[in-house]
Amino acid sequence: MADHKRQHYVPRSYLQRFASNSALTTISIGNISSQRLIRGASIRDQCYKNFYYGKSGKLEIALSALEGTSIALFRKIDADDDYMPSASERELLWFYVSTLRGRTEAGELLMASFHEGSAALMAKLYGPEKAQKALEGLRPRRDVVDSLRAHTMSSASLYDLRLLFLKAPSGAEFLTTDAPVVQTNMFRPAMQRVPSPGMITSGLIVILPISPTHCMFAFDEGVYSYRPTSTGRVVLSSPGDVASINRAVSESALRNVYFREETCLRLSIPKRLKELARDDREGRVVLEVYSEVEPGRYVPTSEDAEAGKMGSYLVSHRFQRPMGTVKLDGLNVRLKPRVHETRTAAGLVRDLAWTQIAQEFASLGRLEDKLPTVRQFAKEHHLFARVGGWKAWMD
Repeated sequence: MADHKRQHYVPRSYLQRFASNSALTTISIGNISSQRLIRGASIRDQCYKNFYYGKSGKLEIALSALEGTSIALFRKIDADDDYMPSASERELLWFYVSTLRGRTEAGELLMASFHEGSAALMAKLYGPEKAQKALEGLRPRRDVVDSLRAHTMSSASLYDLRLLFLKAPSGAEFLTTDAPVVQTNMFRPAMQRVPSPGMITSGLIVILPISPTHCMFAFDEGVYSYRPTSTGRVVLSSPGDVASINRAVSESALRNVYFREETCLRLSIPKRLKELARDDREGRVVLEVYSEVEPGRYVPTSEDAEAGKMGSYLVSHRFQRPMGTVKLDGLNVRLKPRVHETRTAAGLVRDLAWTQIAQEFASLGRLEDKLPTVRQFAKEHHLFARVGGWKAWMD
């Protein structure tokens, strides 16, 4: 049991890719709260809590197996500029990305905020007794396990994104953080009050630095256009592009940013730490209630007017955490973006049929029985014939 006491929410194998020494044991840190730079810090002592996933160690062992295969894939991408992951490798990549986002301390805090907000909202709408009864079956697990499960079961939602790997020019490097997966959204249509970084939404961008030299960059091709590339590998020519990625990645940090060489980041770490310290790093979940005014049409509901009132409601949530702004040469919003309106609080999504299939598959995570694969579930679904770009992954 002692071997599994120190459990990392950002894998050591991932942080070692940004190590500052050849033995892969140390890393440079920028701490947000103290605004201190620490060079030569031990990687072993970063991003862990005792028994974070539980005392059995089973979950950590399962995560370690995923980490090993994913890090091997990252090494291939680093070593060969012509290498692009196969379909099966991309599925593994999305599973790793979703798991990594869900297991962090930032993910745990947002899940805790969601549970607390749900309890308060349900009590207000339906009364404390009915709310307690409904919540008893929804929250039998700890927040980190709940967040991990929700994100990993939703990984199929990302399959349609256009996947690129950005390579830093000579003399420039990417940094990472204790919440290294960035979900952001630069698309702000007139009907959308707040751009959502949700996994199904139109305009989603997902970023993950995989080493100081390479960064995964995926985006909704129906909303954004990017300069042509035959291999999916883009060598950035502008140091400003590297700085933009680093600013967006650092925006998601909870406590620390990590890097190999400060002088190669194309931004001032002391200045950036001061900017980050002004924000609420923990964030919260904002719950919004919508009332059905006619079949399929929902409108925002006044809490005062509807408190304690029974009716048909839809509850939407959004994460109030800093979202990084990405400005890359060649990345533009299309003149006629391809979006789909759900006519509910879910707003704009990338593909209506695929969204329903992916969400129904994710809901299977509440079951204890053995789950089908994404391919099995999707191909047997009655909406599969209507799916767009996502269908290519099923071949």
